[in-house]
Parts: sequence; C-alpha cells; structure tokens
Amino acid sequence: MKKIINPYLGKKGYKCICCSPDNPIGLHLQFWEEGDEVLTKWSPSENYQGWVDTLHGGVIAMLMDEVAGWVVNRKLQNSRHDHTARR
Repeated sequence: MKKIINPYLGKKGYKCICCSPDNPIGLHLQFWEEGDEVLTKWSPSENYQGWVDTLHGGVIAMLMDEVAGWVVNRKLQNSRHDHTARR
C-alpha cells in the first residue's frame, strides 16, 4: 500500500474537516492507494453518534463524500500523468 501525499498541505486557509491535520475538530484522515483502490481508516469516538452507540448519518455521508473526492482527485492526477507520459 502506498501513502498518498496530501497535495493541500501548507496551502493558506486549508482546514478541511475531513483531511486537514491542522483542523482542531477535524477527522485528520490520511489516504493510501493500492491498485485502483483508495483507502482510509478512522475510528469514531462517542462524540460522533446520532443515537446511542450509532454513528450519525451525516458523519457517514461526510466520510463517503471525502473518500469519493480523493478517488476522483487521485484518478485525475494519474490520468494527467499518463496522458503526459504518452506524448
């Protein structure tokens, strides 16, 4: 598995609630790539529950959105690289 280096690190104003390490209330997600898959791992605390012992649906949606964004972003990066390399 290869860790994906976050291309937004160090950009002014970057405070993504999902993947910025500098957001004090963020999830601090990191991503890895293996073949066509983009992976992350996160363990919620009880602060993220909607109902007792149940992860809030909004947090689930946020996680799904973030992972989907990283998949698209990564595939576009690879696509641009492949296209440039073929010239």
